[in-house]
Amino acid sequence: MEHGEAVIYEPPDIPADPQYPFFSQTVSLYKCLLPQDTSEPVTGAEYQHLAPLVDKYVPQLRGVLLKYDKVTLGPAPGRRGAASNDNEPTTLITRGEGYHSFAWITADVELFMPRRGYWMEGDIILHAESQIGVVCYGKYNASIEAARLPPPWKWLSEVSDEAKNLEKTTSSSTAAEIDNDDAVEQVDCTGFWVDDRGARVQGKVRFRIRNVFAGASQGINYLSLEGTMLDEAHEQKLLAMEAEKAEELRQERDRLAISVPSGEKREAGTEDVE
Repeated sequence: MEHGEAVIYEPPDIPADPQYPFFSQTVSLYKCLLPQDTSEPVTGAEYQHLAPLVDKYVPQLRGVLLKYDKVTLGPAPGRRGAASNDNEPTTLITRGEGYHSFAWITADVELFMPRRGYWMEGDIILHAESQIGVVCYGKYNASIEAARLPPPWKWLSEVSDEAKNLEKTTSSSTAAEIDNDDAVEQVDCTGFWVDDRGARVQGKVRFRIRNVFAGASQGINYLSLEGTMLDEAHEQKLLAMEAEKAEELRQERDRLAISVPSGEKREAGTEDVE
């Protein structure tokens, strides 16, 4: 590999055309309109219900709303009978004697919908003995635990002679690469990972998604990913080992619970008094 050539680490079984979790869809949302928005219903619906959601995880859409277009407002899902601007007539729905109106907002949207098995790409920003941290597309955080990093990779403690020697030999050659606006700053904890060539791992990685943690709580949206850089065969083998270990732990807990009857439990530090 030529010096200065960009390195992209990826599993050996990555397809020629990996599928990333970005999708274009037409969606319809049933929403309430504020009384003051009835004079400009399409504009009001857009700024009340779509604009605040951009770049946020939307549980109803099961993904992050990246952008939207072609907003219409009508009494039913879809664009039939819907208004595309505030000057076009449409029908709003009212309930009982309430002051609020309801309608279906339809829009073409672009979504980031991470699912297990899809591919991601990102920049390494964190080295830790237990994992590496990655930021994908400058927005989404992901982690890849040590057991799911490429098998040839090795962790070097910062106090080891090997790590110190590597730092000395690479500091001068990488100084120019670090000093540029596009560089992603890496945070090192107690050491760093090296690849099968013995070079410090840095730059971009591609990985499969294995877990997605997303939702909204108390008005705060969250999204984090866990990935794997193992090929499918090694990933399935690791999953089987993890399942076996989890079952052994469960059986051990059950055995301990049975071996200590509740009637024989005694508070610590107490003694029998005759």
